[in-house]
Amino acid sequence: MPEKVIEELHAIVHGRVQGVFFRAATRDHARYLGLVGTVKNLPDGEVEVYAQGERTTLEKLINQLKNGPGFVKKVDITYVKPQREFEDFRIVYE
Repeated sequence: MPEKVIEELHAIVHGRVQGVFFRAATRDHARYLGLVGTVKNLPDGEVEVYAQGERTTLEKLINQLKNGPGFVKKVDITYVKPQREFEDFRIVYE
């Protein structure tokens, strides 16, 4: 059986995605998928997501990000080697 390869996704979601339960929907879907990471609002109105898991599962989260609540114009996505440790998937309030 092949070893699971864990990757880290960094995404910036552009559009009208604050004040429409976007973070809660992202958190709930990521937890459903078994991913760990964070989602938070950025001062410029965008939303930032860090998520860790297998690539195929991360791609399912990306679909949610593109179609989530609000009006998503685009999603910038970068994959990197995991650089932080998360215990679960949570909303960051700053």
